[in-house]
Amino acid sequence: MNKYKSTIIILLVIAYLPFETIFAQQVDSPLIRLNRGKMWDSYYYGKVAAPFNNWQRINYGMDWPGFDPEWIGADIGGAASHVTTGGLWIGALDDTSGVITVDDWAMYAGSVSPEPGTKYRIKQHRKRFGADGNHWLLRDPNEAEEVIDTEWEWNPNYIPQWQGDRPLWAHVRRTVRQWGGYKDHDSYSIQEYVITNTHPDSTMHETYLMFTYAFSINSRAWRLLFFPRFSSGSRNNRFIYDVPRRTIYGYAQDLNETAAQNETYMWYPDGGPEGRGEWAAPGYAALRFLYISPNDLGQENRINRVVWSAAEDQIDLYGPFAGIEGYRDRYDILRDPTNASEAVTTFGDSRWGERRMWTLASLGPFTLAPGDSIKVVTAHIVGGIDYKEAINPATTQGVIGSRGVAEVRRLGQLAQNAYDENYRIPKPPAAPEFEVELYEHPTIIGNVISWSDEMEDIPDPDYIGYYTDGREYDLAGYRVYRSDYLPIGPWDIIADIPVGSPGYYSMTNGQYSIIDTTVSLGQSYYYALSAYDTGHDSWPVNPAHRFPETGSNRVPPLETSIFANRTIRPFRATIPARDDLSDIVVVPNPFIMRSGAVTPDDRDVIQFVNLPTPATIRIYTMRGDLVKTIYHTDDSGIAWWNQQTDYGQFAQSGVYIYHIEVPGQGATRGRFAIIR
Repeated sequence: MNKYKSTIIILLVIAYLPFETIFAQQVDSPLIRLNRGKMWDSYYYGKVAAPFNNWQRINYGMDWPGFDPEWIGADIGGAASHVTTGGLWIGALDDTSGVITVDDWAMYAGSVSPEPGTKYRIKQHRKRFGADGNHWLLRDPNEAEEVIDTEWEWNPNYIPQWQGDRPLWAHVRRTVRQWGGYKDHDSYSIQEYVITNTHPDSTMHETYLMFTYAFSINSRAWRLLFFPRFSSGSRNNRFIYDVPRRTIYGYAQDLNETAAQNETYMWYPDGGPEGRGEWAAPGYAALRFLYISPNDLGQENRINRVVWSAAEDQIDLYGPFAGIEGYRDRYDILRDPTNASEAVTTFGDSRWGERRMWTLASLGPFTLAPGDSIKVVTAHIVGGIDYKEAINPATTQGVIGSRGVAEVRRLGQLAQNAYDENYRIPKPPAAPEFEVELYEHPTIIGNVISWSDEMEDIPDPDYIGYYTDGREYDLAGYRVYRSDYLPIGPWDIIADIPVGSPGYYSMTNGQYSIIDTTVSLGQSYYYALSAYDTGHDSWPVNPAHRFPETGSNRVPPLETSIFANRTIRPFRATIPARDDLSDIVVVPNPFIMRSGAVTPDDRDVIQFVNLPTPATIRIYTMRGDLVKTIYHTDDSGIAWWNQQTDYGQFAQSGVYIYHIEVPGQGATRGRFAIIR
């Protein structure tokens, strides 16, 4: 068929598709997640994170380090989220100085939706590069790894719900960017808002924005430690406004109610590997303003005022607008947030350390004539000490504080550089996917980590056409990391392998592999693989740029993020399957309740060792009640039982009988004991 006829047919088909079908192609889902790097975020139609629900964590909200609690078989207190909701409120005046409206795009954002009768209609809400992202910039070298495009605009067909209920004549384009695969860039994301007056002949006068965030910086520690009686939301957060850097950052400090102890950064004495202790809230969360359009006074990058609002103690539904009725009073809060409910303006206020705090930042005024636009660019940042330090009892509060502030500032400058360079940043080479398998050896216990050399054929897009001698193919080596505790660390390098290293690389099949023999039988491990280069003599994207590591335009060595290329399920060190049923043993036997195992999910594990495969293991009480059935089907010679019954209950102390059946080989039985 002629290609022009094909095009006409396609256009005709599109023309006759229902509007909802076309629209659905522009919206991925109401809540879109960024969970590739170290800091995880989520974005709803018109706001940050899911709709507000009394400070409860509903989805990712500046999670750092990001992980799903479901990855871990034991309860370690949930995810390390740092914000439960965020975004902006907006209001403007009409030609008669009447308030057009004040709209919430920060808490519930219910006025923004795909419904035909909504106040603001979503036009687009999706990942630009699809579910796979722009990983390693293979699709667009001038963009970020992950980009979320969201647009909403006033609905001229909106029917007011009450007198004076009108939409602003605004079109909003929000673009979210993140480089989760890059080490040092995996702990921030950038949000660019462009707000345009699309009315043909009406002006939005004295438009104010108030960025509103519900930070809850120690949500995981709040549940782990001493405060299950409180409703959600940390009451011991403190905040600092760094005026020169246009940055608001906060951390977990002491709770006033517990005078006998200091919970700053939340020391959990029973946490961490082997129960040696853990700082459960070591992160500093920050909101940085990278750019703000000039206001009506011509002031660029101007923040009018930063204020906090003390939330209701038990049920908080309205945040800084609790008890505030009418558009005029709400507009006055945007203009001057000291008018907010229970405004907190000084650091000596007694409500610090005993109330949940909303963070408010007022911008404006802006006059938007028809066709005029303003732009505001923010960054979400979380930084702090390395996880190795967080599980070190010798780490002091002073170290956590000084390192946290320094990291927030460093990451904030990286985000600022990314914006100033039009979202171009130097790129590490691409890291390949990898596999972890059992080492098939009769006497040596080991885990095999393997990957292909395919990423070595991907050039660095910054140097295509700049180098002509092959240096644009800059992958210099790989680093293999291991954690024996959690998928967030602590991480140790177990191998540094230059490209093509003999003993690790096979030219025959283009595969790398290492055998990790420094493992213990039955212990669980997480692995990560990164790729690195050795730097470049210059950065052609902007020869004037200066890197702090080199003091010049010379690009320092770069590495990918281990959080973007890691295993999320533990891999147990095991042995190959055996054939002789008489070799099967249960260890430990007896099992005595202990906390010596490192990985949280291993603390109650009983192992059946020297198994054939496949095998069916049935565990009974002494009186013959079936407790658990385990189907062993993998290639290993060990099966594990976490002492949970088929009904999800923990087995009680006592003597148990196991019966192991192997197809074609018969069965064997024995006893073991559990002492709790």
